Amino acid sequence: MTTAGRFIGIDVAKRQVDVSERPSGVQWATANTAAGLTGLVERLQAGGAIALIVVEATGGYATAVVAALTAAGLPVVVVNARQVRDFARAVGPRPTPSTRESWRTLPKRCGRRCAHCPMS
Repeated sequence: MTTAGRFIGIDVAKRQVDVSERPSGVQWATANTAAGLTGLVERLQAGGAIALIVVEATGGYATAVVAALTAAGLPVVVVNARQVRDFARAVGPRPTPSTRESWRTLPKRCGRRCAHCPMS
């Protein structure tokens, strides 16, 4: 299964939104404010085709981010942080304690070509 476009991983905290892009490996952050979310959407749209945006659901802070991405018509899914950590642990070396590190390195660490996995 070949998917054109970038995969974007987003970790949302109270004050900051961390973004990681694959396959380029570019990582950046923006403020979790209305202006920051507008900039987030604009930067993602300007960067080229997007295959999927994965947002980690934590503490309700992801709601505004998901709403902004959905309103812009971007392909977004919300995932459970514990399940991402468990999957990363199952397919590769033990992940770092940081959940963000787990999902950021997951496609590289997994290395599997699964028909059902958009990261393949």
